[in-house]
Amino acid sequence: MALYRCLFLILLALLCAAVPARAAGAREQRAYVAAVTAFHDGLWNLAQLEFAQFAQKYPGSTNLPEAYLLEAQAAFKQGGFTQGGDLLTTHRPAAGKFADAYTYWIGEAQFQNDDWRTAATTLASLSENSPYALQGAVEAAAALAKLGDWSQLIAYCGVETEVFQRTERSDPDNELLLRAHLLLAQAHFAQGEFAAAGKLLALIKPRLLPPDLEWERVYLLCQVKLAAGDREAALPLATSLLQMARTAAADVGGTNLAASVALNATVLEDLGRLPEAIQAFRENLSTNAPADSQRQAILKIAVLSIDARQFANAEAVLNDYVTQFTNSPAVDVALLTLGELYLQDYVAQPAQSGLLASARAQFDQLLTICANSAFTGKAYLDRGWCGWLAGDYAGSLPDFQNATQLLPRSEDLAVARFKLGDALFARADYADALIQYQAVLGHFTSDFPEVEQSLGDRARYQSLRAQLALGDLTGAAASMGKIATAYPVSELRQTGSLLLGEGYTDLRQPTNALAVFKSFKDQAPGSPLRPLVDLAVARVYEQEQNWPAAVARYDTWLQSYPTNSLLPQALYARAWANYQAGNETNALNQFTNFVTRFPTLPDLAPSAQWWVADHYFRLGDSVNAERNYKTIFQNTNWQNSASFTNSLYYPALMMAGRAAVSRTDNAEAIRDYFLKLEADTNCPLDLRVAATFAHGSALMKMDSTDTNNLTANFQYAVTVFNQICSASLTNNDWGARAWGEMGDCYLQLARYDDATNAYLQVLAAPQANLSLQSQAQIGLGQALEKKAGLLSAGPDQTALYTQALANYWEVFNRTGEEKELDPFWTKEAGLDAANLVTALGKWDQAMIIYTNLVAMMPELKTSLARKMEESGRHLNQVKP
Repeated sequence: MALYRCLFLILLALLCAAVPARAAGAREQRAYVAAVTAFHDGLWNLAQLEFAQFAQKYPGSTNLPEAYLLEAQAAFKQGGFTQGGDLLTTHRPAAGKFADAYTYWIGEAQFQNDDWRTAATTLASLSENSPYALQGAVEAAAALAKLGDWSQLIAYCGVETEVFQRTERSDPDNELLLRAHLLLAQAHFAQGEFAAAGKLLALIKPRLLPPDLEWERVYLLCQVKLAAGDREAALPLATSLLQMARTAAADVGGTNLAASVALNATVLEDLGRLPEAIQAFRENLSTNAPADSQRQAILKIAVLSIDARQFANAEAVLNDYVTQFTNSPAVDVALLTLGELYLQDYVAQPAQSGLLASARAQFDQLLTICANSAFTGKAYLDRGWCGWLAGDYAGSLPDFQNATQLLPRSEDLAVARFKLGDALFARADYADALIQYQAVLGHFTSDFPEVEQSLGDRARYQSLRAQLALGDLTGAAASMGKIATAYPVSELRQTGSLLLGEGYTDLRQPTNALAVFKSFKDQAPGSPLRPLVDLAVARVYEQEQNWPAAVARYDTWLQSYPTNSLLPQALYARAWANYQAGNETNALNQFTNFVTRFPTLPDLAPSAQWWVADHYFRLGDSVNAERNYKTIFQNTNWQNSASFTNSLYYPALMMAGRAAVSRTDNAEAIRDYFLKLEADTNCPLDLRVAATFAHGSALMKMDSTDTNNLTANFQYAVTVFNQICSASLTNNDWGARAWGEMGDCYLQLARYDDATNAYLQVLAAPQANLSLQSQAQIGLGQALEKKAGLLSAGPDQTALYTQALANYWEVFNRTGEEKELDPFWTKEAGLDAANLVTALGKWDQAMIIYTNLVAMMPELKTSLARKMEESGRHLNQVKP
């Protein structure tokens, strides 16, 4: 404030007004007078030099104490407070009658060097009878004001200092005393003692103060009225203050005018005249105003415009500012504030996506042209918010990360770390996200009450979510305990309990899950989350596969919450639980009713319809199965998501085709279903291949329409299966299966060499499982056997029969686990081998095979009895 500057300049002038010459030698006298003359002429550098030379040349001069004093003052005039103060401190023991002057100016040097505590002590040490007593007391009070030690200042100016009391009695209009009153009024104001401050200010006569101090008085009086709630009295004072500042002859840096503008605008704000307050603050957007005042104006215009819901007005003002004053020192805060205005405007109007882009543009510009600004960290934080609100969680992450590195320890830094945690959580980096949430809790909540209030429960809740994702149920339980203890009324307490219980359920800890849910219901029986909790309890019984208990829970839920928004989920879950409990008739009725009641419900309605179709397919009711599968892929209400298309639409087409095959309408299955899947490039590859395979299989079951070629469909099937074999399917067994089917087709076409080659392809395929290999090896034996049947008796025929029998025998004679895994093909191989050796008249081998088959599969005893009897009869006939 000007008050402190004036004190120093006035008192320095008082001391330097007259410096009498002392009797001394002529040469000494001339040197001394020359130094004093330079001092009076304001040649401070020359005066300082000449006094220093005088002291060096005449160390015994009686003028020396005064010379040191004037030399120090010349140094003060040039800003050399440390140098001048050190000079006086060094020579104070020999100051003589100038001792008080030395003490005073040492205190002044300390004051100007911001060593206010020492200055107050030094200046207060002057004796009450010193000619410097009043000046020193005022300066001591000013030092206490600088320290903000208002209690001591009030005591010092009011009671402790006799010089103030004496001056009050003898010279109440003394300017220095009035300055002390101003300081005392300021102290009362700072202490909230507005009546005492106002009384003091009212006693000071305006005509006795110079213009700058009168401005100080009115400024403080206006603040007092405003703080005391007397806004009507504050407004004329603010108006008068503004007029005084505009007409002032000297206002260094426009400080007083900018402060007057701000105070006038603040009074208008307090009166609720927001448009006028906004207009008043605009005056400080001029580059003539100090940078701090410009920044204050920018921020206030933004805040007031938001309060007045005048986003567009504030945005226009700040846009004009950043356009006109690109080199202003406040352009960084203008860009930041403008961006934040757009951001808040977007939050209020999320449909206006252009506002978000405008906000980001301001932050981009700030980070480009003001890279070293103190607001860079905040700009990164705000730009991160832009990305987050746009759903670009990955893009927001580096901005939040930069903000954590640049922001000072503050509430904003806590927010940056929290949002960095959210961005990491969004990309499933739960461990690093947890580190950020824990940092918010560990580094900020104790020192920043605002952080504890706004983020404390959320940081613990997010920690719980991260810990659940990491499978750390112990940590999650601890986080939930802290939420319950520290935030008993937080909405997140109930949500957190629900999540913890579901976490226990997911990780198969039903006892802990039920305990959490019971605690929830005991503590919050009327919670809006109660329906969710009761559903979660039913799910616990599902996890335990206690289906009757789950059904009972769902029945109770439906009775308790018949109009709840979760009704569809509960109905669907009950139907599924009934199916799992073996109540298939109930499940059919419930799933059928579900589709009727919620025909357009995404996911659940088509899934219920699928269950109904599967139900009929399991029963062998191919007509109803096909009809219900068709309902799935023909329902246009369900064809609006990629997840439905891949998970149900194409599979429903496939199953409808299989149902058509089951009712022996193979042609329809091929035409209406399999060919459509094969031709649809959007269909998943595995399903297209399955459709192609089913197409070939259906052809093999169809009667040929060509009466001249009854095996034509097998040739067509070969062409279809060959499409699969030609594709690159190294990651599954479709190729091996297709080769096997081709082998079967070639057998029907009597192309035995082609059949043999096809079966060998299966046996060579690494993807072929034991069943496929067994089937192929039996097929290979059959192809060799049929080829042998075309030859005349002889070595070549015998060799083929031997090879055929070897293939049957290899499958039949598998031992251990392989035989147990594939009993069907073991039986088929045995029967084929027995038939071959019977045809060849090898009755002993036939008897061995039949005996082994009955031993392995007792259920075959009856069907094989006649063949075993025949084999025995033949064996008895050939016995010697």
